[in-house]
Amino acid sequence: MAFGGQRLTTSVGPGTLQAMLTATERYSVRSYEVDTSARLTAVALCNYLQESAGLHARQLGVSVDQLLREGMTWFLWRLHLRIGELPSWGETVTIETWPAELGKPFAIRDFRLLVGDREFGVATSAWLLMDIVKKRPIRHYPQRIRDLHPEEPKRALPDSFQRLPALDAPDATGDFVARQGDLDLNGHLNHVATIAAMFEPLSVNRNVERRLESLEVEFRGEGRHGDALEARCRSGESEVQHLLVRKADGKELARARSRWRLMPSLD
Repeated sequence: MAFGGQRLTTSVGPGTLQAMLTATERYSVRSYEVDTSARLTAVALCNYLQESAGLHARQLGVSVDQLLREGMTWFLWRLHLRIGELPSWGETVTIETWPAELGKPFAIRDFRLLVGDREFGVATSAWLLMDIVKKRPIRHYPQRIRDLHPEEPKRALPDSFQRLPALDAPDATGDFVARQGDLDLNGHLNHVATIAAMFEPLSVNRNVERRLESLEVEFRGEGRHGDALEARCRSGESEVQHLLVRKADGKELARARSRWRLMPSLD
């Protein structure tokens, strides 16, 4: 396996490797990351998760930029987030993350989200290791990737990742164009930009404030620079179904399900 772009030597023992398998990152909530109630937005929180995962993968020698040199990359297939009271502007968020389990055909990475000693959320994610030439999943993981996952799963949020339901009859839509700044290292629409686009059609009710409680996303296709996209949603009392499609061919890029706590507005 690699560390910081360099091959680890055999002098790295099991204890050292084990100590590397959980990473901690801290983020100060900025004014441009909060909503009108001065609380961290779900989109900004997803950016924290993405950054934490990427930094830890790089430390372990298996980040996207490192794997691309070998003709491989990671594709995020599923994300499941559960949260309570989101942090406020100026608070410090701690993200703990680790490789949780190696499944078939995906690798699972989990997260704990904290402010001080208070855990305000947990998350799990499933990733496919892709052959960038054949454009299909690699079923047999390299040994160095297998070595990063415990024999006994360590899960923050157990999830069998059942398929999310299709959205048949949307009640709101919104248009979105994939910009250069929305792309990731693979040249595809960043998964956080995908989530932000899917949230855009949510109706605004001045008498009711929504607080996100959970989000499940299934990423199904690749968006590219300049793609014209349509976000669709159907809202129930506390649950919303989401869909993001490419307008040119109707290709589904992602579908999602979110659950919300409804709170009376103080206005």
